[in-house]
Amino acid sequence: MSQIVALEKELVKAGAAVQDVVGEKGAAAAAAALATYEKMDPTQTGKALIGIGTPFKIAADGYMGLADTVSRASSASTTGTAEIVESAKHAASTMALMGKSPKEMLAMSAIMAQVGIEGSMAGVSIKEFYGQAAKQSAFKDAKGNLKSTTEIIKTLRESMKGKGTADQAVLLEKSFGERGG
Repeated sequence: MSQIVALEKELVKAGAAVQDVVGEKGAAAAAAALATYEKMDPTQTGKALIGIGTPFKIAADGYMGLADTVSRASSASTTGTAEIVESAKHAASTMALMGKSPKEMLAMSAIMAQVGIEGSMAGVSIKEFYGQAAKQSAFKDAKGNLKSTTEIIKTLRESMKGKGTADQAVLLEKSFGERGG
């Protein structure tokens, strides 16, 4: 059995839909390409891509793009691909639910790594941040949708203007809790 067929079998066993796994742009091919480039285990990489892609409803032909975005996030960061993937596994469902893109989530994971928060800790922090932001009316539009990350950060900056660092920390703690802030 070829390695790709074995990988496809493992991904289907992990719960992926066959149509998302097979084909030259499917999850198995994307996982094999990413794993080869980043020197990772193909099966674990494939399971991670499926875990990230499923909440975002990524179709088979979108997995190669997802793998590329994962690799780019890692390259732009101070951390490795495995840590970016670990972060994304924890944040994906919340980010998808909030209408954010995988690209934005992976960029947030890379940014978190730049300040020393990596892997599952980054993913949980991102998940908590967006979960808490959704509870704040200042971060929602008129329809009740979460504003863009850029708008949220702009609102935060404006609310912290003129405050000392201790007062800023209190404001962030009040808005996001210990993990999300």
